[in-house]
Amino acid sequence: MINHSTWLVGISLFFLFPLNAQVTFQKYYGLPDLSSEARDIVEIQDGFVLAGRAVHSVTGSDGLIMQLDVTGNVVWEKTYDLDGDEIFKSIVAAGDGGFVVIGESQPSANIWVLKVDAIGNILWQFQIDRPNGGSTANRVLAVPGGFILSGLSGSNNGVSGSYLARINTSGQILWERTYETPVNNIMTIGHITDSLWYVSGGVGLNASFMAVDPQTGTVEQSIEFAAPGSEILNDMVPTPDGNLILSGLVQPFWPNNAIYVPWLKKISPAGAEIWSNAFYIQGEENMSGPVVPLPTGGYLVCPVSGSNAPSIDAYLMKLDEGGQVIWCRSYGKPNDYDWFNKGLPTSDGGIIAAGVTSAAVPGRTNIFVIKLNAEGTLNDCCNSQTNVVVENFLNSSTQSVITAGSFFPETPAFGVADFGNNPEQAVWCNHPLPGLQIQYSLCPGETILLNGQEYAAPDTLITNVPGASGDCDTVVTYYLLDETLGQSSQIQMQCPPDIVSVLVPGASSVSVDYTMPVATTDCTCGGLILENLSGGVSGSSFPLGSHPVCWQAEDACGNSSACCFTVTVEEEGGFCDSKTNTCLTWELLDRRRTTSDEVAYRIRITNQCSSKLKFAYMGTPSGILPLEPIHNSIYETSASREYLVRNPNFSPFYGLRFLTLTEGIHDGESDVFRMVLPIQTSPDYLHVAAKLDNGTYLEAHLNTFDCPIGDEKNSVERVAITLSDANRISLSPNPLIAGKPLQIEGVNLVSGRIKLFNTYGQEIFQGNVVQNLVLEDTSWLPAGLCFFQVFDESLVAIFGGVLVVSHD
Repeated sequence: MINHSTWLVGISLFFLFPLNAQVTFQKYYGLPDLSSEARDIVEIQDGFVLAGRAVHSVTGSDGLIMQLDVTGNVVWEKTYDLDGDEIFKSIVAAGDGGFVVIGESQPSANIWVLKVDAIGNILWQFQIDRPNGGSTANRVLAVPGGFILSGLSGSNNGVSGSYLARINTSGQILWERTYETPVNNIMTIGHITDSLWYVSGGVGLNASFMAVDPQTGTVEQSIEFAAPGSEILNDMVPTPDGNLILSGLVQPFWPNNAIYVPWLKKISPAGAEIWSNAFYIQGEENMSGPVVPLPTGGYLVCPVSGSNAPSIDAYLMKLDEGGQVIWCRSYGKPNDYDWFNKGLPTSDGGIIAAGVTSAAVPGRTNIFVIKLNAEGTLNDCCNSQTNVVVENFLNSSTQSVITAGSFFPETPAFGVADFGNNPEQAVWCNHPLPGLQIQYSLCPGETILLNGQEYAAPDTLITNVPGASGDCDTVVTYYLLDETLGQSSQIQMQCPPDIVSVLVPGASSVSVDYTMPVATTDCTCGGLILENLSGGVSGSSFPLGSHPVCWQAEDACGNSSACCFTVTVEEEGGFCDSKTNTCLTWELLDRRRTTSDEVAYRIRITNQCSSKLKFAYMGTPSGILPLEPIHNSIYETSASREYLVRNPNFSPFYGLRFLTLTEGIHDGESDVFRMVLPIQTSPDYLHVAAKLDNGTYLEAHLNTFDCPIGDEKNSVERVAITLSDANRISLSPNPLIAGKPLQIEGVNLVSGRIKLFNTYGQEIFQGNVVQNLVLEDTSWLPAGLCFFQVFDESLVAIFGGVLVVSHD
């Protein structure tokens, strides 16, 4: 019986339980008196390195390089200063463990290029300064034998032009060129091949695309893409089919609406359009962003907002090969402005993005880094999808006239590096994933199938269930509990009544069938198991005598209960006479001659009354003393019940009295009593009587004249013999001082059994007699009278009586 319940919870509980092996995090880095920004990020073997700037309210802006480990913890951070306001725009791994960084310095408006080692120490550096015009940087890429730089350079006529420079691994410029048009233009290096290097950007109000010779920088091809509004395509990546994808921004609704939206355009290397799509993210405007290919197919777009709105969300968007949106998600804190300047896939199949957030300190910005899984979500946060409208954007293309300008050399740079401020870092999740908790209670032996696997033991299982139609995943926690834990059950158990079976002549045992005990439990799992503790199962063979049969029931809650009944096997035969008075029946079973020629009478008493038997009486002729059982002996019947004998007994008539020491017979139970009379005594009847616990006295007469006298050889009745038979056996010492050894003397008894009883007839000891020594330590025996019986190896009672115990 599997019980279960379900409830919804907040997900903060599950931060302790990672749902998969992929690391995700969302952090900002900064100090109260420091603004900072990440402009670019690259992955290294054991983490990530980002470049940007740190702005102090007193010292101004410095270039910044920071290394993070794979979980987003800061490994080291350094700032770089040229005695102006500096910012690093782009960083690339140098292949030798170091990095090449490109940025700029104001107000001199120089491009600044540095090579640093693996922990940020400067190896070489230089500045690029165009006479009569400022310069700004935008990107550095690694190329065979060195690096390619791109940026913007001013000119004498006030028109800005694109700038490219190729340097070797030592920082020496191999060639550099400016690219001038009648209007301002800026282009960024995007893709390199052995034969052509491709750049893209904007010329005036039009997007532009250009291919140059890798050895000289001369223009081999140039195209403009024109539309009614303004547009630019400042990023570029190759596609698996040998084409190119350009990304930037466009005004698709101009002149009715002048907002800018992200624009992606797929072209052939010759500039022929394959598709062109504009992306309108609802609620956002003036957005553009770089594009990077994903190793599993499709592209990651990082839209950056140019809006001045007080609240801006950071976005990432995944596209398929055809330029259609797979998902678009927003990140950051509500009512703040956040954006990413760069996003890229990571080696573990996830995504990392770096940029800016205002969430840390009011009035300041700080570095914002987020590490996501392949679906663009944090393991413990809900990054719901944002609706994006995709429109086909038509435009025309024309050949562009771009003139290669003159060369100009670099100038020395004297920038210095210093350790940063060990920025504080914080983690947040504004929208935890919705949580669903399902509890199953299992009974022992039950199993449940979850996620294709069977479970049979208590456990806690956590899994993500993907959301439908772009909704967030749901974290489902399964609690598998033990249904029986803490239960206190009650077992009701009833055994069948006592059974009397008859042994046919010549047989040593009889097979006895009985009804199985009945047990019930209130344990919710049930699970009752019956076990035979003693006596044998139904159908077992039982020899002559009385045999307790005990069963135990145990339920699934671990509680147990037991009950017992008695199987008594008697010899076959009828009775000589039977009398019933009310609810008592007396039966004279037989008369048998003993080995000494005395006559043994066996009388069975059956008590149908509910009140228990207290005394049983056997009458004898006046003055005749029964030979057995003798006075003060303990008489044990075949049903293992015990009686104290008074011989002779004078009331209510002369004869024997049996006093019940154990529980008296009642409700149909019976016992057989044996009395031995002298050889010369042959009464015609026996006067019998009984007294019950409730005071009822009943009597009858059993006729003996029609009862033949048989042979008692092989009789199985066990009769106790008292200490008066001193010539045969004795216990020594008697009286006994408790603590002294107790020994049997006067008989060659090699081994046997002994039972001790207190004055209430309760058994207090049963053990082996070995080499005549019964007990070494008797200090535990109670003071006063103890009754005892000694049995031989065949478990036939050979001796019994009273032991007097005293304590010093």
